[in-house]
Amino acid sequence: MKFRRWDIGPGPDHDLQGAPVAPLPDAPAGFAPKIGVSGDRLVLAYTDEADLRARVSSNAAVSWGPEETIVDMAFPSEEAAVATSADVTGANIIVAATSVGGIFEEFNGEGYVERSTNDGEDWNRVPGSTKQDGSAVAAYRGTGASPLIVEAWDKWIVDPATHRLRFQRES
Repeated sequence: MKFRRWDIGPGPDHDLQGAPVAPLPDAPAGFAPKIGVSGDRLVLAYTDEADLRARVSSNAAVSWGPEETIVDMAFPSEEAAVATSADVTGANIIVAATSVGGIFEEFNGEGYVERSTNDGEDWNRVPGSTKQDGSAVAAYRGTGASPLIVEAWDKWIVDPATHRLRFQRES
C-alpha cells in the first residue's frame, strides 16, 4: 500500500506538486484503504492480514502515528474486516467496516462503526451501529467535542437481490 500527498497551487490551473510524505510500512496483505480528512488531520483505515487497522496523522501526512488494530480477525481464514468509510473531526475518528466470512451458502457478516475519541489510541464499537448481514458507511455531522454520526447500510449479504439502502443519524 502506498500513500501520496499533493500541494495544490493557487490560481485557475491549480498546479499539483508532489509533497514529501513519510513512507508507510509495507503491508503485503493490505488492501481497501479509506481516508478521512479534516484540515491537517487524516485517518487511513485499511485491511491487513484480515484485520481492520488504522493510522492517524495530525500534520497533513508528513508523518503517521502507530498502526492500531481496530478489529482483530483470524489470519489466514475465510473471514476479514474491511473498511468501508473513514471520517475525522478533531480528535474524534470513525471507521465504518464490514466483517465478512464463510464459504458459499455459509457466507455471513455484519456492518458496524468503530469510534476513537483520542486520535486513534483506543477504539470502541458505536452502540447500535451493528447491522447483521449487511455493509455500513458512516460520517460525522457537525464539529466540536461531540460530533454526531450519520450512517447508511444495506442487507446485501442475506439477500443480494434486495436493494434496500437505509439511513439514520444521531440526534
